[in-house]
Formats: sequence, C-alpha cells, structure tokens
Amino acid sequence: MKRSRSLLRIFLWNAVIAVLVALVAAGMLTNLTLRSVEKNLPNTLLEQLHDVARIIEDLADVVSAAELTRAVPSSENLKRLRGEVDAANNAVVRLRNTYVFDNLIQASAIHAVVAPALADARVWLSEGVSGYGPESETTIGVVLLRISKAFHKARALNHASEEKAQAILNEQRTRLDRFLFSVNLLFSLAVVITFAMVFLLVFQHILQRRENEARAERRRAEQSLRESEHKFKTLFNNAGDGIAIHDLEGRFLEVNQVLCDRLGYSKEELLRLGLMGIDASEGSVLLPEWVDELTHKGSAFVETIHAVRDGSRIPVEVNSRMVDFGGERAILSMVRDITERKHAEGALRESEATLKSIFRVAPIGIGLLTDGILKQVNDRLCRMVCYSRQELVGGSARMLYLDQEEFERAGKEEHAQIRHWGTGTVETLWKRGDGAVIDVLLSSTPIDPTDLAAGVTFTALDISERKRAEAALSESQARFRELAELLPETIFEMDADGRLTFVNRNAYDHFGYSKEEIERGVNGYMMISPEDRPKAAENARRVMAGERIGLNEYKALRKDGCTFPVIIHSSAKLDDGKPSGIRGIIIDITETKKLEAQLRQAQKMEALGTLAGGIAHDFNNILAAILGYTEMALTDVSRNNPAGHYLEQVLKACHRAKELVRQILATSRLRKPQERARTQIAPIVKEALKLLRASLPATIEIRSNIETQTGGAMVDPTEVHQVVVNLCTNAFHAMEERGGVLEVSLAEVTIDEEADASPAGLRSGNYLRLTVGDTGHGIDPAIRERIFDPYFTTKEVGKGSGLGLAAVHGIMKNYGGAVTVDSDPGVGTRFDVYFPSVEVAQREEAPEEKAPPLGKAERILLVDDEDVLVEMGKSVLEHLGYKVRGVTDSVEALELFRAQPDRFDLVITDYTMPRMTGVALAREMMRIRPDIPIVLCTGFSERVTEEAVKEEGIRTLAMKPLEMREIAEVIRGILDEESGP
Repeated sequence: MKRSRSLLRIFLWNAVIAVLVALVAAGMLTNLTLRSVEKNLPNTLLEQLHDVARIIEDLADVVSAAELTRAVPSSENLKRLRGEVDAANNAVVRLRNTYVFDNLIQASAIHAVVAPALADARVWLSEGVSGYGPESETTIGVVLLRISKAFHKARALNHASEEKAQAILNEQRTRLDRFLFSVNLLFSLAVVITFAMVFLLVFQHILQRRENEARAERRRAEQSLRESEHKFKTLFNNAGDGIAIHDLEGRFLEVNQVLCDRLGYSKEELLRLGLMGIDASEGSVLLPEWVDELTHKGSAFVETIHAVRDGSRIPVEVNSRMVDFGGERAILSMVRDITERKHAEGALRESEATLKSIFRVAPIGIGLLTDGILKQVNDRLCRMVCYSRQELVGGSARMLYLDQEEFERAGKEEHAQIRHWGTGTVETLWKRGDGAVIDVLLSSTPIDPTDLAAGVTFTALDISERKRAEAALSESQARFRELAELLPETIFEMDADGRLTFVNRNAYDHFGYSKEEIERGVNGYMMISPEDRPKAAENARRVMAGERIGLNEYKALRKDGCTFPVIIHSSAKLDDGKPSGIRGIIIDITETKKLEAQLRQAQKMEALGTLAGGIAHDFNNILAAILGYTEMALTDVSRNNPAGHYLEQVLKACHRAKELVRQILATSRLRKPQERARTQIAPIVKEALKLLRASLPATIEIRSNIETQTGGAMVDPTEVHQVVVNLCTNAFHAMEERGGVLEVSLAEVTIDEEADASPAGLRSGNYLRLTVGDTGHGIDPAIRERIFDPYFTTKEVGKGSGLGLAAVHGIMKNYGGAVTVDSDPGVGTRFDVYFPSVEVAQREEAPEEKAPPLGKAERILLVDDEDVLVEMGKSVLEHLGYKVRGVTDSVEALELFRAQPDRFDLVITDYTMPRMTGVALAREMMRIRPDIPIVLCTGFSERVTEEAVKEEGIRTLAMKPLEMREIAEVIRGILDEESGP
C-alpha cells in the first residue's frame, strides 16, 4: 500500500513539473512579445511629458512667488521671485534643446508660449515697466498677469499632449491584448492541470495530518483532565470556607478539610454523619421549598445552625448550587461561619435601642435630615412646631422656616460652620403649624464627617421667651441712646443764656469740640457764623415765646473756623410749664448742597451710561466677528507665514478692545465689575506703562522704578489699570506743550498713623505706594482741594471730562486706601496712591495653551439677528467639528425647531433679537423639548443674569464677544455632561 502511494506521489509531482515548464515557456514567449512592443514605443515619450509637467510646476511657483510679492512687498520676496523666473527660463531652454516629436506633444508650442513670457518677466523685474521701478506694485502686477496667462495656456497645451500620448499607448495596448488572448488559453489549460495535481497531493497530506492531530488531541485531553482534577482538589481543600458536596437526601459525597476542622470531625466521620447529622436548626435544612428552589433556579441561600462535636452551636450561611458530580446530580454547598457578624448585629440593635430611648425622652427637639428631607423627629420637636410625626417625616425642612430667604440664610451659615468646625449652631425663625413664629437655636452635626451627603442630626431649642426678654431689656436701656445717637444729625439742648447743656456724639464730629469742652461750657450761639447770630438769637426768643417757626437755615461755625450750611429745627424746653431753654436738631446740609449741584451732572451720567451700553452692545457684535475670523485665520496660517504675526497683533488688539468694552459696561452699570482678588500690582503697572509708551509723544520721557518683589492687594486688576492710565494721562496733559519727564514708581511702605507724615485717613500697616510724578505746570493751590470732584476740570473742551481723578479717588476709597497730591506751580505734580498690602503667592508660569476641545459631529442650532455673527459663528463651530444650522430670525428658528425637535443636540441663541428675545425663544423650545440644552449669549447683562437664566432652565449665560476656546469649552462641557461619564 505504501509503495503504491509513493508511485502515485512521484507521478503527480512529475505532472506538476511538466506544467510548470509549460508555464515558463509561455512566460518567455510573452516576454519576447512585450519587448517587441516596447521597441515600437518612443523611449523619450514619457520623459518628455514629465519634463513638460515640470515646466508647468515651475510656472506655478513663479505665479505663487509673484502673488506673495504683491501681497507682502519686500526685497526678500522680490529676490525669490527673480530666482523662480530664472529657474523656469533655464528649464524651458533645456526643454527646447532636447524635445522631439513636435507634433506629438507640442513642445515647441509650449516653448513659444512660455519663453517670451519669461523673457518679458526677466526684463521687467530688472528694468521695470513704463517708468515704474522693478520693485513697484505696478511692475509686480504686470509680471503676475503676464506669467499667469502663459501658465494657463501652457497647462492647456500640456493637457492636449497628454491626451495624444494616451492615444498612442492605447493603440499599443490593443495590439498586446490580441496576443495575450492566445497565451491565456494555453495558460488556463496549464493551470487546470496543475490545480488537479496539487489537489490530489494536498488531499493525501490532509488525511495523514488529521490522523496525527486526532492522536495528539486525545493525549491533550487526557493531560487536561488530569490537570483539572488537580486544580479542583487544590481549591477544594484550601478554600477559606467549608465546602461540602451531598446528594438530594443529604448524604455527604465529599467535604473539605476546613469544614472538618470547624466542626471538629474527621473526614470519614462527616461522610458518615451526612447533612442531617450536623444540622442543629429547629427545622430540617432540606425543606421542600429549599430543595424546590435549588432544583428550579440552580442555586439557593439559607442561614442555619451547625452542631460542633464539643456540643456548641455556630450560626452559618449556606450558599448552594446544583452540580454534576461523578455523572450524577449533586449539591455543592459553601458554608461560612457568621458568628462574628451575629455578635455585631446584636451590638448594633442594642445601640439603636439606647439611642431611640434618648431620642424619645430628650427635652429638646431632635431630628435627622438627609438632602433637605426630614427622616426622623422626636415627640418634643413635634410638640414644639405643632405638627404630627406623619406630617414632618418625609417632608422638606423648608416647611419649618418662616420664608425661603430665612431657610437659605440659616442653611448657608450652618453648613459653613460644619465645614470649618464639624458642627454648626445658628439662630433662626421657624413658623409653627398653627401659624405662630418662634425663635429657634439650631445645632447640627453630620452623621459622617467625611460625607455631608449622608445627612445631619440636629437639635432645636425654642428660645422665643429668652429673645423677647432680651429685646425688652435692650429696648428699655437703649431707647434714649437710639434717639440721641442713632440719628446722623446733631441733637442739642441749651439754657436761656445759650449755654449748651446736652449734645449727642455727632456734635463732637460736626463742630470739632471735645466732650470735655462741651461739659465745661460752650455757648451755642458761638457755633453760628457771626453774620447769622442775630437771626439765630431772634428765632430763639420767638421759640421761647411759644411761636412755631419751623426750619431755619444758618451757616454753622466749627471750632477751627470753617463754616458749613445747616438747618435747625427747635422747640422750647419747659420746666414746670415755663420755658427754660431750647432743644432741637441741627441738620448738616453740606452734602445736600453738593447733591443739588451735581444732580444735573448725575442725569448726564445716567444718559452717558445708557449710551455707552448701547454702543458697547453693537461694538461687541462687531468685535465678535473680528475676533472669530481672526482666530480661524490663525488656524489656517503656518507659523512661518508673516501674516500669522499680523493676525496675532489683530487678536491682541481685539482682546484689549474686549477689555475696554468690559470697562465701559462696568462704568455704565450694565455689567458687574470683576470681584476683587489677591493680585500683584507690579505686572499691572508695567503692562499699563507698555501701552502708554506707544501713545505718548517723544517729548515726554518715561522713567519707571517698579519693585517686582513687592506684595499684592485685594483689587480688581482692571480698576488698577484704570488708576495708572488716568494718573499718567493727567500727567501727559500737564506736559503736553513743553514735554518733560513722567516718573512712575512702586514700592512697599509702612504707615504709622501716629506719625505726622502719615497720609490722612490711613490706618497703621503695610501699603503699596504707587507714585506718578510729572514736570508739568503744576496745580494752582486755589483749586487743589477740588481736583477730585466729579466733572471738575481745567482742561479745554475736548481735552477731558473731569472724571479721571474722581474715578481714581473713588476706587482707592473703596479699597480702603488713599490718594494724595503734592504740587508746586511751574515745577510739577506728584500723586501717591496707597493700596493696603496683602500677601500674594508667586505666580506660576502659565501652562502651555492647549488646543480647544473639538466636537463629535453634534448638531447645533445657532440663532442671532446679525448676519455676520451667524456666518462667523457657523464657520467657527464647523471648524471645531460641529454640524451647524444658522438662523437670523428667532421666530423662524422656533418653527424650524418645532418641526424637528430631535434634530439638534444644542441651541445657541442671542438675547436681544426683534420679534422674540433669546429667553422667550428658549422658553418656547423647552416647552417642546424640556431636555434641550440652550446657551444664551449677550453683550451686556442689565436685565439678564446668570441666576435668572438658570432659573428659566437655560444651561449657561455666555458674554460676548466669545473667543473660540471659550465657546468650545462651554459647548463641550454641556454636551459631555449630557452624555454622561
């Protein structure tokens, strides 16, 4: 049999070799034919086509260089253009010297088109055009036009050449196909014979290999079975819990050593006892329902008691499942000792019982609160608030408070104390079920200090009686003090001779007398200006005579000789029904006089604020388009392109304009200023000086001495920038005609309020002193006290509004600092600004800016009544990877959304739009689809705030103009939150 197989194999291999020889012969014949065809094809055809294509590429490079030179005229770009022209001309010369087959690829026609154009370009770039220099914009434009026309003609001729060459190749391919038909017939026959021979050989080999694999598979199965049995025995005997295998009648088939050790029996003893022998529960563990559950579900769980050999009992939990053991159905049970757990459960029940007893008998209200919901309350709390337990448990704690405002105040204060100290105590007002309001002392502590969400336990004590007693006592003790001292005016009494017998504390501040001087005796008429004393004496006589003279205006006189306007209202003081003096109220009307003078200016300021808000809103829209298109242009411009630098400068200017709009809106009260933060002053001063240096004339020299290691202050950086710019601008105006030196310095100083040289109004401590000095014309002493008044200015019309120094004074007053001035006419002026110093951590280097997060092809509906903003926003969002539908009409957007509410993943809408505002549009869209995320954009927020839009269900409020990164992060944050982790 083996010999016959060998002969068959030899025969088959000989046949295969014969077929292979035939295939080699066919291949050689085919090769000879292909070589013959190749000789008939012009060897230079493809090379010449390639050379012509390179000429076209060189012309394209010349056109690109000419366009770049016209866009960015420079010697470097012009030099590059000339080099490209020379390179293209040399390539044309080489083509003319080497081409053949003129009528085939029309190389001579291309030469006739390109060569004159390049020759003209070389002459024009060397000598210029019609009187214009070679570097002029006209010459570059003429060169670009000439080369562009030649380029388009040459490209058309090249296309015709390629088509002609393709026709020649197609003709050669047809001849080759005819020959290959006969070869393929021979080759197909050889392939069929070869496959038949190979099939027979492979079939024989497969039969032999299958036989070998079957023998190897049997050996592997036997080895795997042995290993599986070994692993099972290892796991069975070394498990942490007891394991037993028994039949449905409870006879043990196998047990592990852990179960034997736990029960105190040997393996043989346990196998004899069976499951019923160790079960110490009241009922049999093999209950019918347990067996039924195990049979139908395949697993069952039960807690029972096992008997130990020494007579003790242990609680266990048994987890059983059906298994195949030795070819028969059996039960595998995992037995776990739960003695320790049972002890812990008992201790827990005992502890809970103790706490419940304390909870019931406590003399104060006690409750448990989780997520604002009352979970438990004791009887004392129910009686205190006049609610039943059923009404309180499961309800919101809000029902106990007087109103929502009190509920939020108490909660915030209490939670702040818990986070800081671990417990919180606050006095608040509760409203009982019968409508009465009570004062409550509320103390709370978290159940789990590490997890406040787990809930808090609170105690409540009714302190209404104590509060009423304290209030009554305070009222009785402070009634006269409140009447005399609470008023911001001066209250006085004087006898018939004019001697003051009583004044309140305000008199000391208003008139400059000390308490001791008043007590020693001061005549009230001496506090009236001499020209008004006769009038005051006459009015006093009339009042003591019983007349009612009403309010009278006088000039009051301070101890230091200064006067100020007052109104006095007085009446007679009676003793036993007889007039013995006068008592009355003195009202300082200095501020009233100032307010009357400033009322018209305030009205102008209000109009200015309204105008500024409107202008800023429109400017925001313009700025948004510039900012968006600039950012997009930067993404398409390489770093080596000079245009990228210009675009970056545009972007910086946009950021400054954006900050300017923010300041305008803050000034016009249409937008809240930034919150104060610990900020280093030195970098802000340097930045402001950098901006001012470019705007000041060369006749003004700037000298700066900024200590970079100074501390910081609690400030708004924009307001600090405003202080520096206003003071420097004021100095510039003082030196505008003759020039001079502007000196700016920043240093740390320590103020001692006891020292004579300390600035007025500053407390002792550390300050940052910003000094701005000039060598201008100085300030006249007659007007020095008025320079900080709003709208006061000595400048000509168009030179200033008089708000600069007033703004500086107001900012520093809000910061608790001061601004002082020292000026000599004809010498110069120096302003010192004092910022209260605070410690500020050194600023870390800003992390490298990352690319904005990209979209995942989500669909966005963009609504804005400005066409340019819709177009720009659509381009930006599509650049970020979103699919965008832009609409300029809010009503149209609503109809589009109503037709297909599930078409969009997010909506971005402007706030101010005709026909329907952004908030109204959002409200209607959420009625159609409540879960649609909406972003509201606005340039100012006088009528709309972050809190207001979130109450409407809008996800966030975005302030225009938005940078690409800002809108990308806002959108990505909302969509990622929607999709979940």
